[in-house]
Amino acid sequence: MVGDRLYCIYADICALQQRSVDVVFRHHSARPVDLRQGQRLGPTDRLVCWTKPTQCPPGLPPSLYESLPPTLTVRVVQGSIEENGFRTRQVTLVTTLLDPIAYPKVEIAHLYQRRWAAEIDLRHLKTTMAMDVLRTKSPEMIGKEVALYFLAYNLIRSLMAQAGQQQGIDPLRLAFKGALQHLASFVPFLAQDAPHRRTLRLISVTFVLNALECPLAVEEFKEVAFVRLVPGNLVGWDRPQIQTVDLGSGEQVQN
Repeated sequence: MVGDRLYCIYADICALQQRSVDVVFRHHSARPVDLRQGQRLGPTDRLVCWTKPTQCPPGLPPSLYESLPPTLTVRVVQGSIEENGFRTRQVTLVTTLLDPIAYPKVEIAHLYQRRWAAEIDLRHLKTTMAMDVLRTKSPEMIGKEVALYFLAYNLIRSLMAQAGQQQGIDPLRLAFKGALQHLASFVPFLAQDAPHRRTLRLISVTFVLNALECPLAVEEFKEVAFVRLVPGNLVGWDRPQIQTVDLGSGEQVQN
């Protein structure tokens, strides 16, 4: 399980370990960390022993607090998260993946970096697929409605994965909203096609989706220019002027 610093709690990590679930959480500042202590596994990579909180945290049942183990061995690593076009961030992570050979520090930092994709996926479910408001009323129908949203989402993602596999593109670089719009434009044709032609139609859809690759690096589109309308008169908006601005330098190129 990968989560932000709000999940980095002694009781939660113990509960997940009891269920054989490993975690990668960002370190919470409430528990100080000193990388000069503990067993050294590598630069900025330590095995440390956490002790059980002396008082029961608010919201935790006393019975569950009493069942917590007195100590917990975790691995604390400091890594860099690098992404083209963004500043490099230094993060401190806490994980139960204790083997530095099987789980290198760089891979743990990369795993945490991919956590943001989960946030984007939730946004697509709630916003792009209009799941923010459920139309059904009863609990049974709500469960069926949510299941249908998940089914549609996974089907679209599987189609995007096929498109990326055909052209050797990371599916995460394909725009989900664009894929949904293009697939919706093909739905009338898929409904009219014979069963043996639907496969060919879906293959053509995957080639269309490959054109939706999103550039991750700012350098890839620095030289692209965009057009901006500027009002010539704040009262009448009588004659807009055209400005072309270079995204790399921010300088005005043409009026």
